[in-house]
Amino acid sequence: MGKYNNDYFREWMPDLFFKMQGHTPDDSFYSNGCTCSPDKLGPANFLPACHFHDWVYRQDRYGMEAHRERADRNLYFNMIECGASKRVATFYYMEVRLFGRNLFSYAPGQKPAFWRVFFGRFVWW
Repeated sequence: MGKYNNDYFREWMPDLFFKMQGHTPDDSFYSNGCTCSPDKLGPANFLPACHFHDWVYRQDRYGMEAHRERADRNLYFNMIECGASKRVATFYYMEVRLFGRNLFSYAPGQKPAFWRVFFGRFVWW
C-alpha cells in the first residue's frame, strides 16, 4: 500500500486524473488508494477513483449523509471511467455504502444509524 498524491496521478495517469468527477483533492493530500480492496483488476487501475473518494471522506466540511452518498456515487462513475465493469463498480459502491460509514468525517450529530443506511439504501419494500 503506497501513498499517492495529485503529482503521482498527473505524471502517471493524466488522462484519467482529469476525467474524475467530484472535488479535486488539494495537492498536499495523500491517500492510500483503495482501502481494504484491490487497486487494480486486470488492466483497470482504480487508484484515481479511490484517491478522489478518500479526499471527500476525509473533509470535515462535508459531514452530512447526502455528501457521503454523492461521494460514493462519484466513486461508482469514476471506477467505470477507470475501466471497471459495472459489476465491479457496483461491488465497490456497495462496499463503501455498507462499511465506509465509520471512515467518513460526519459533522457533529449527523452520523446516521447503521440500520437506517442499510435499509434505506439496499432494502426496498
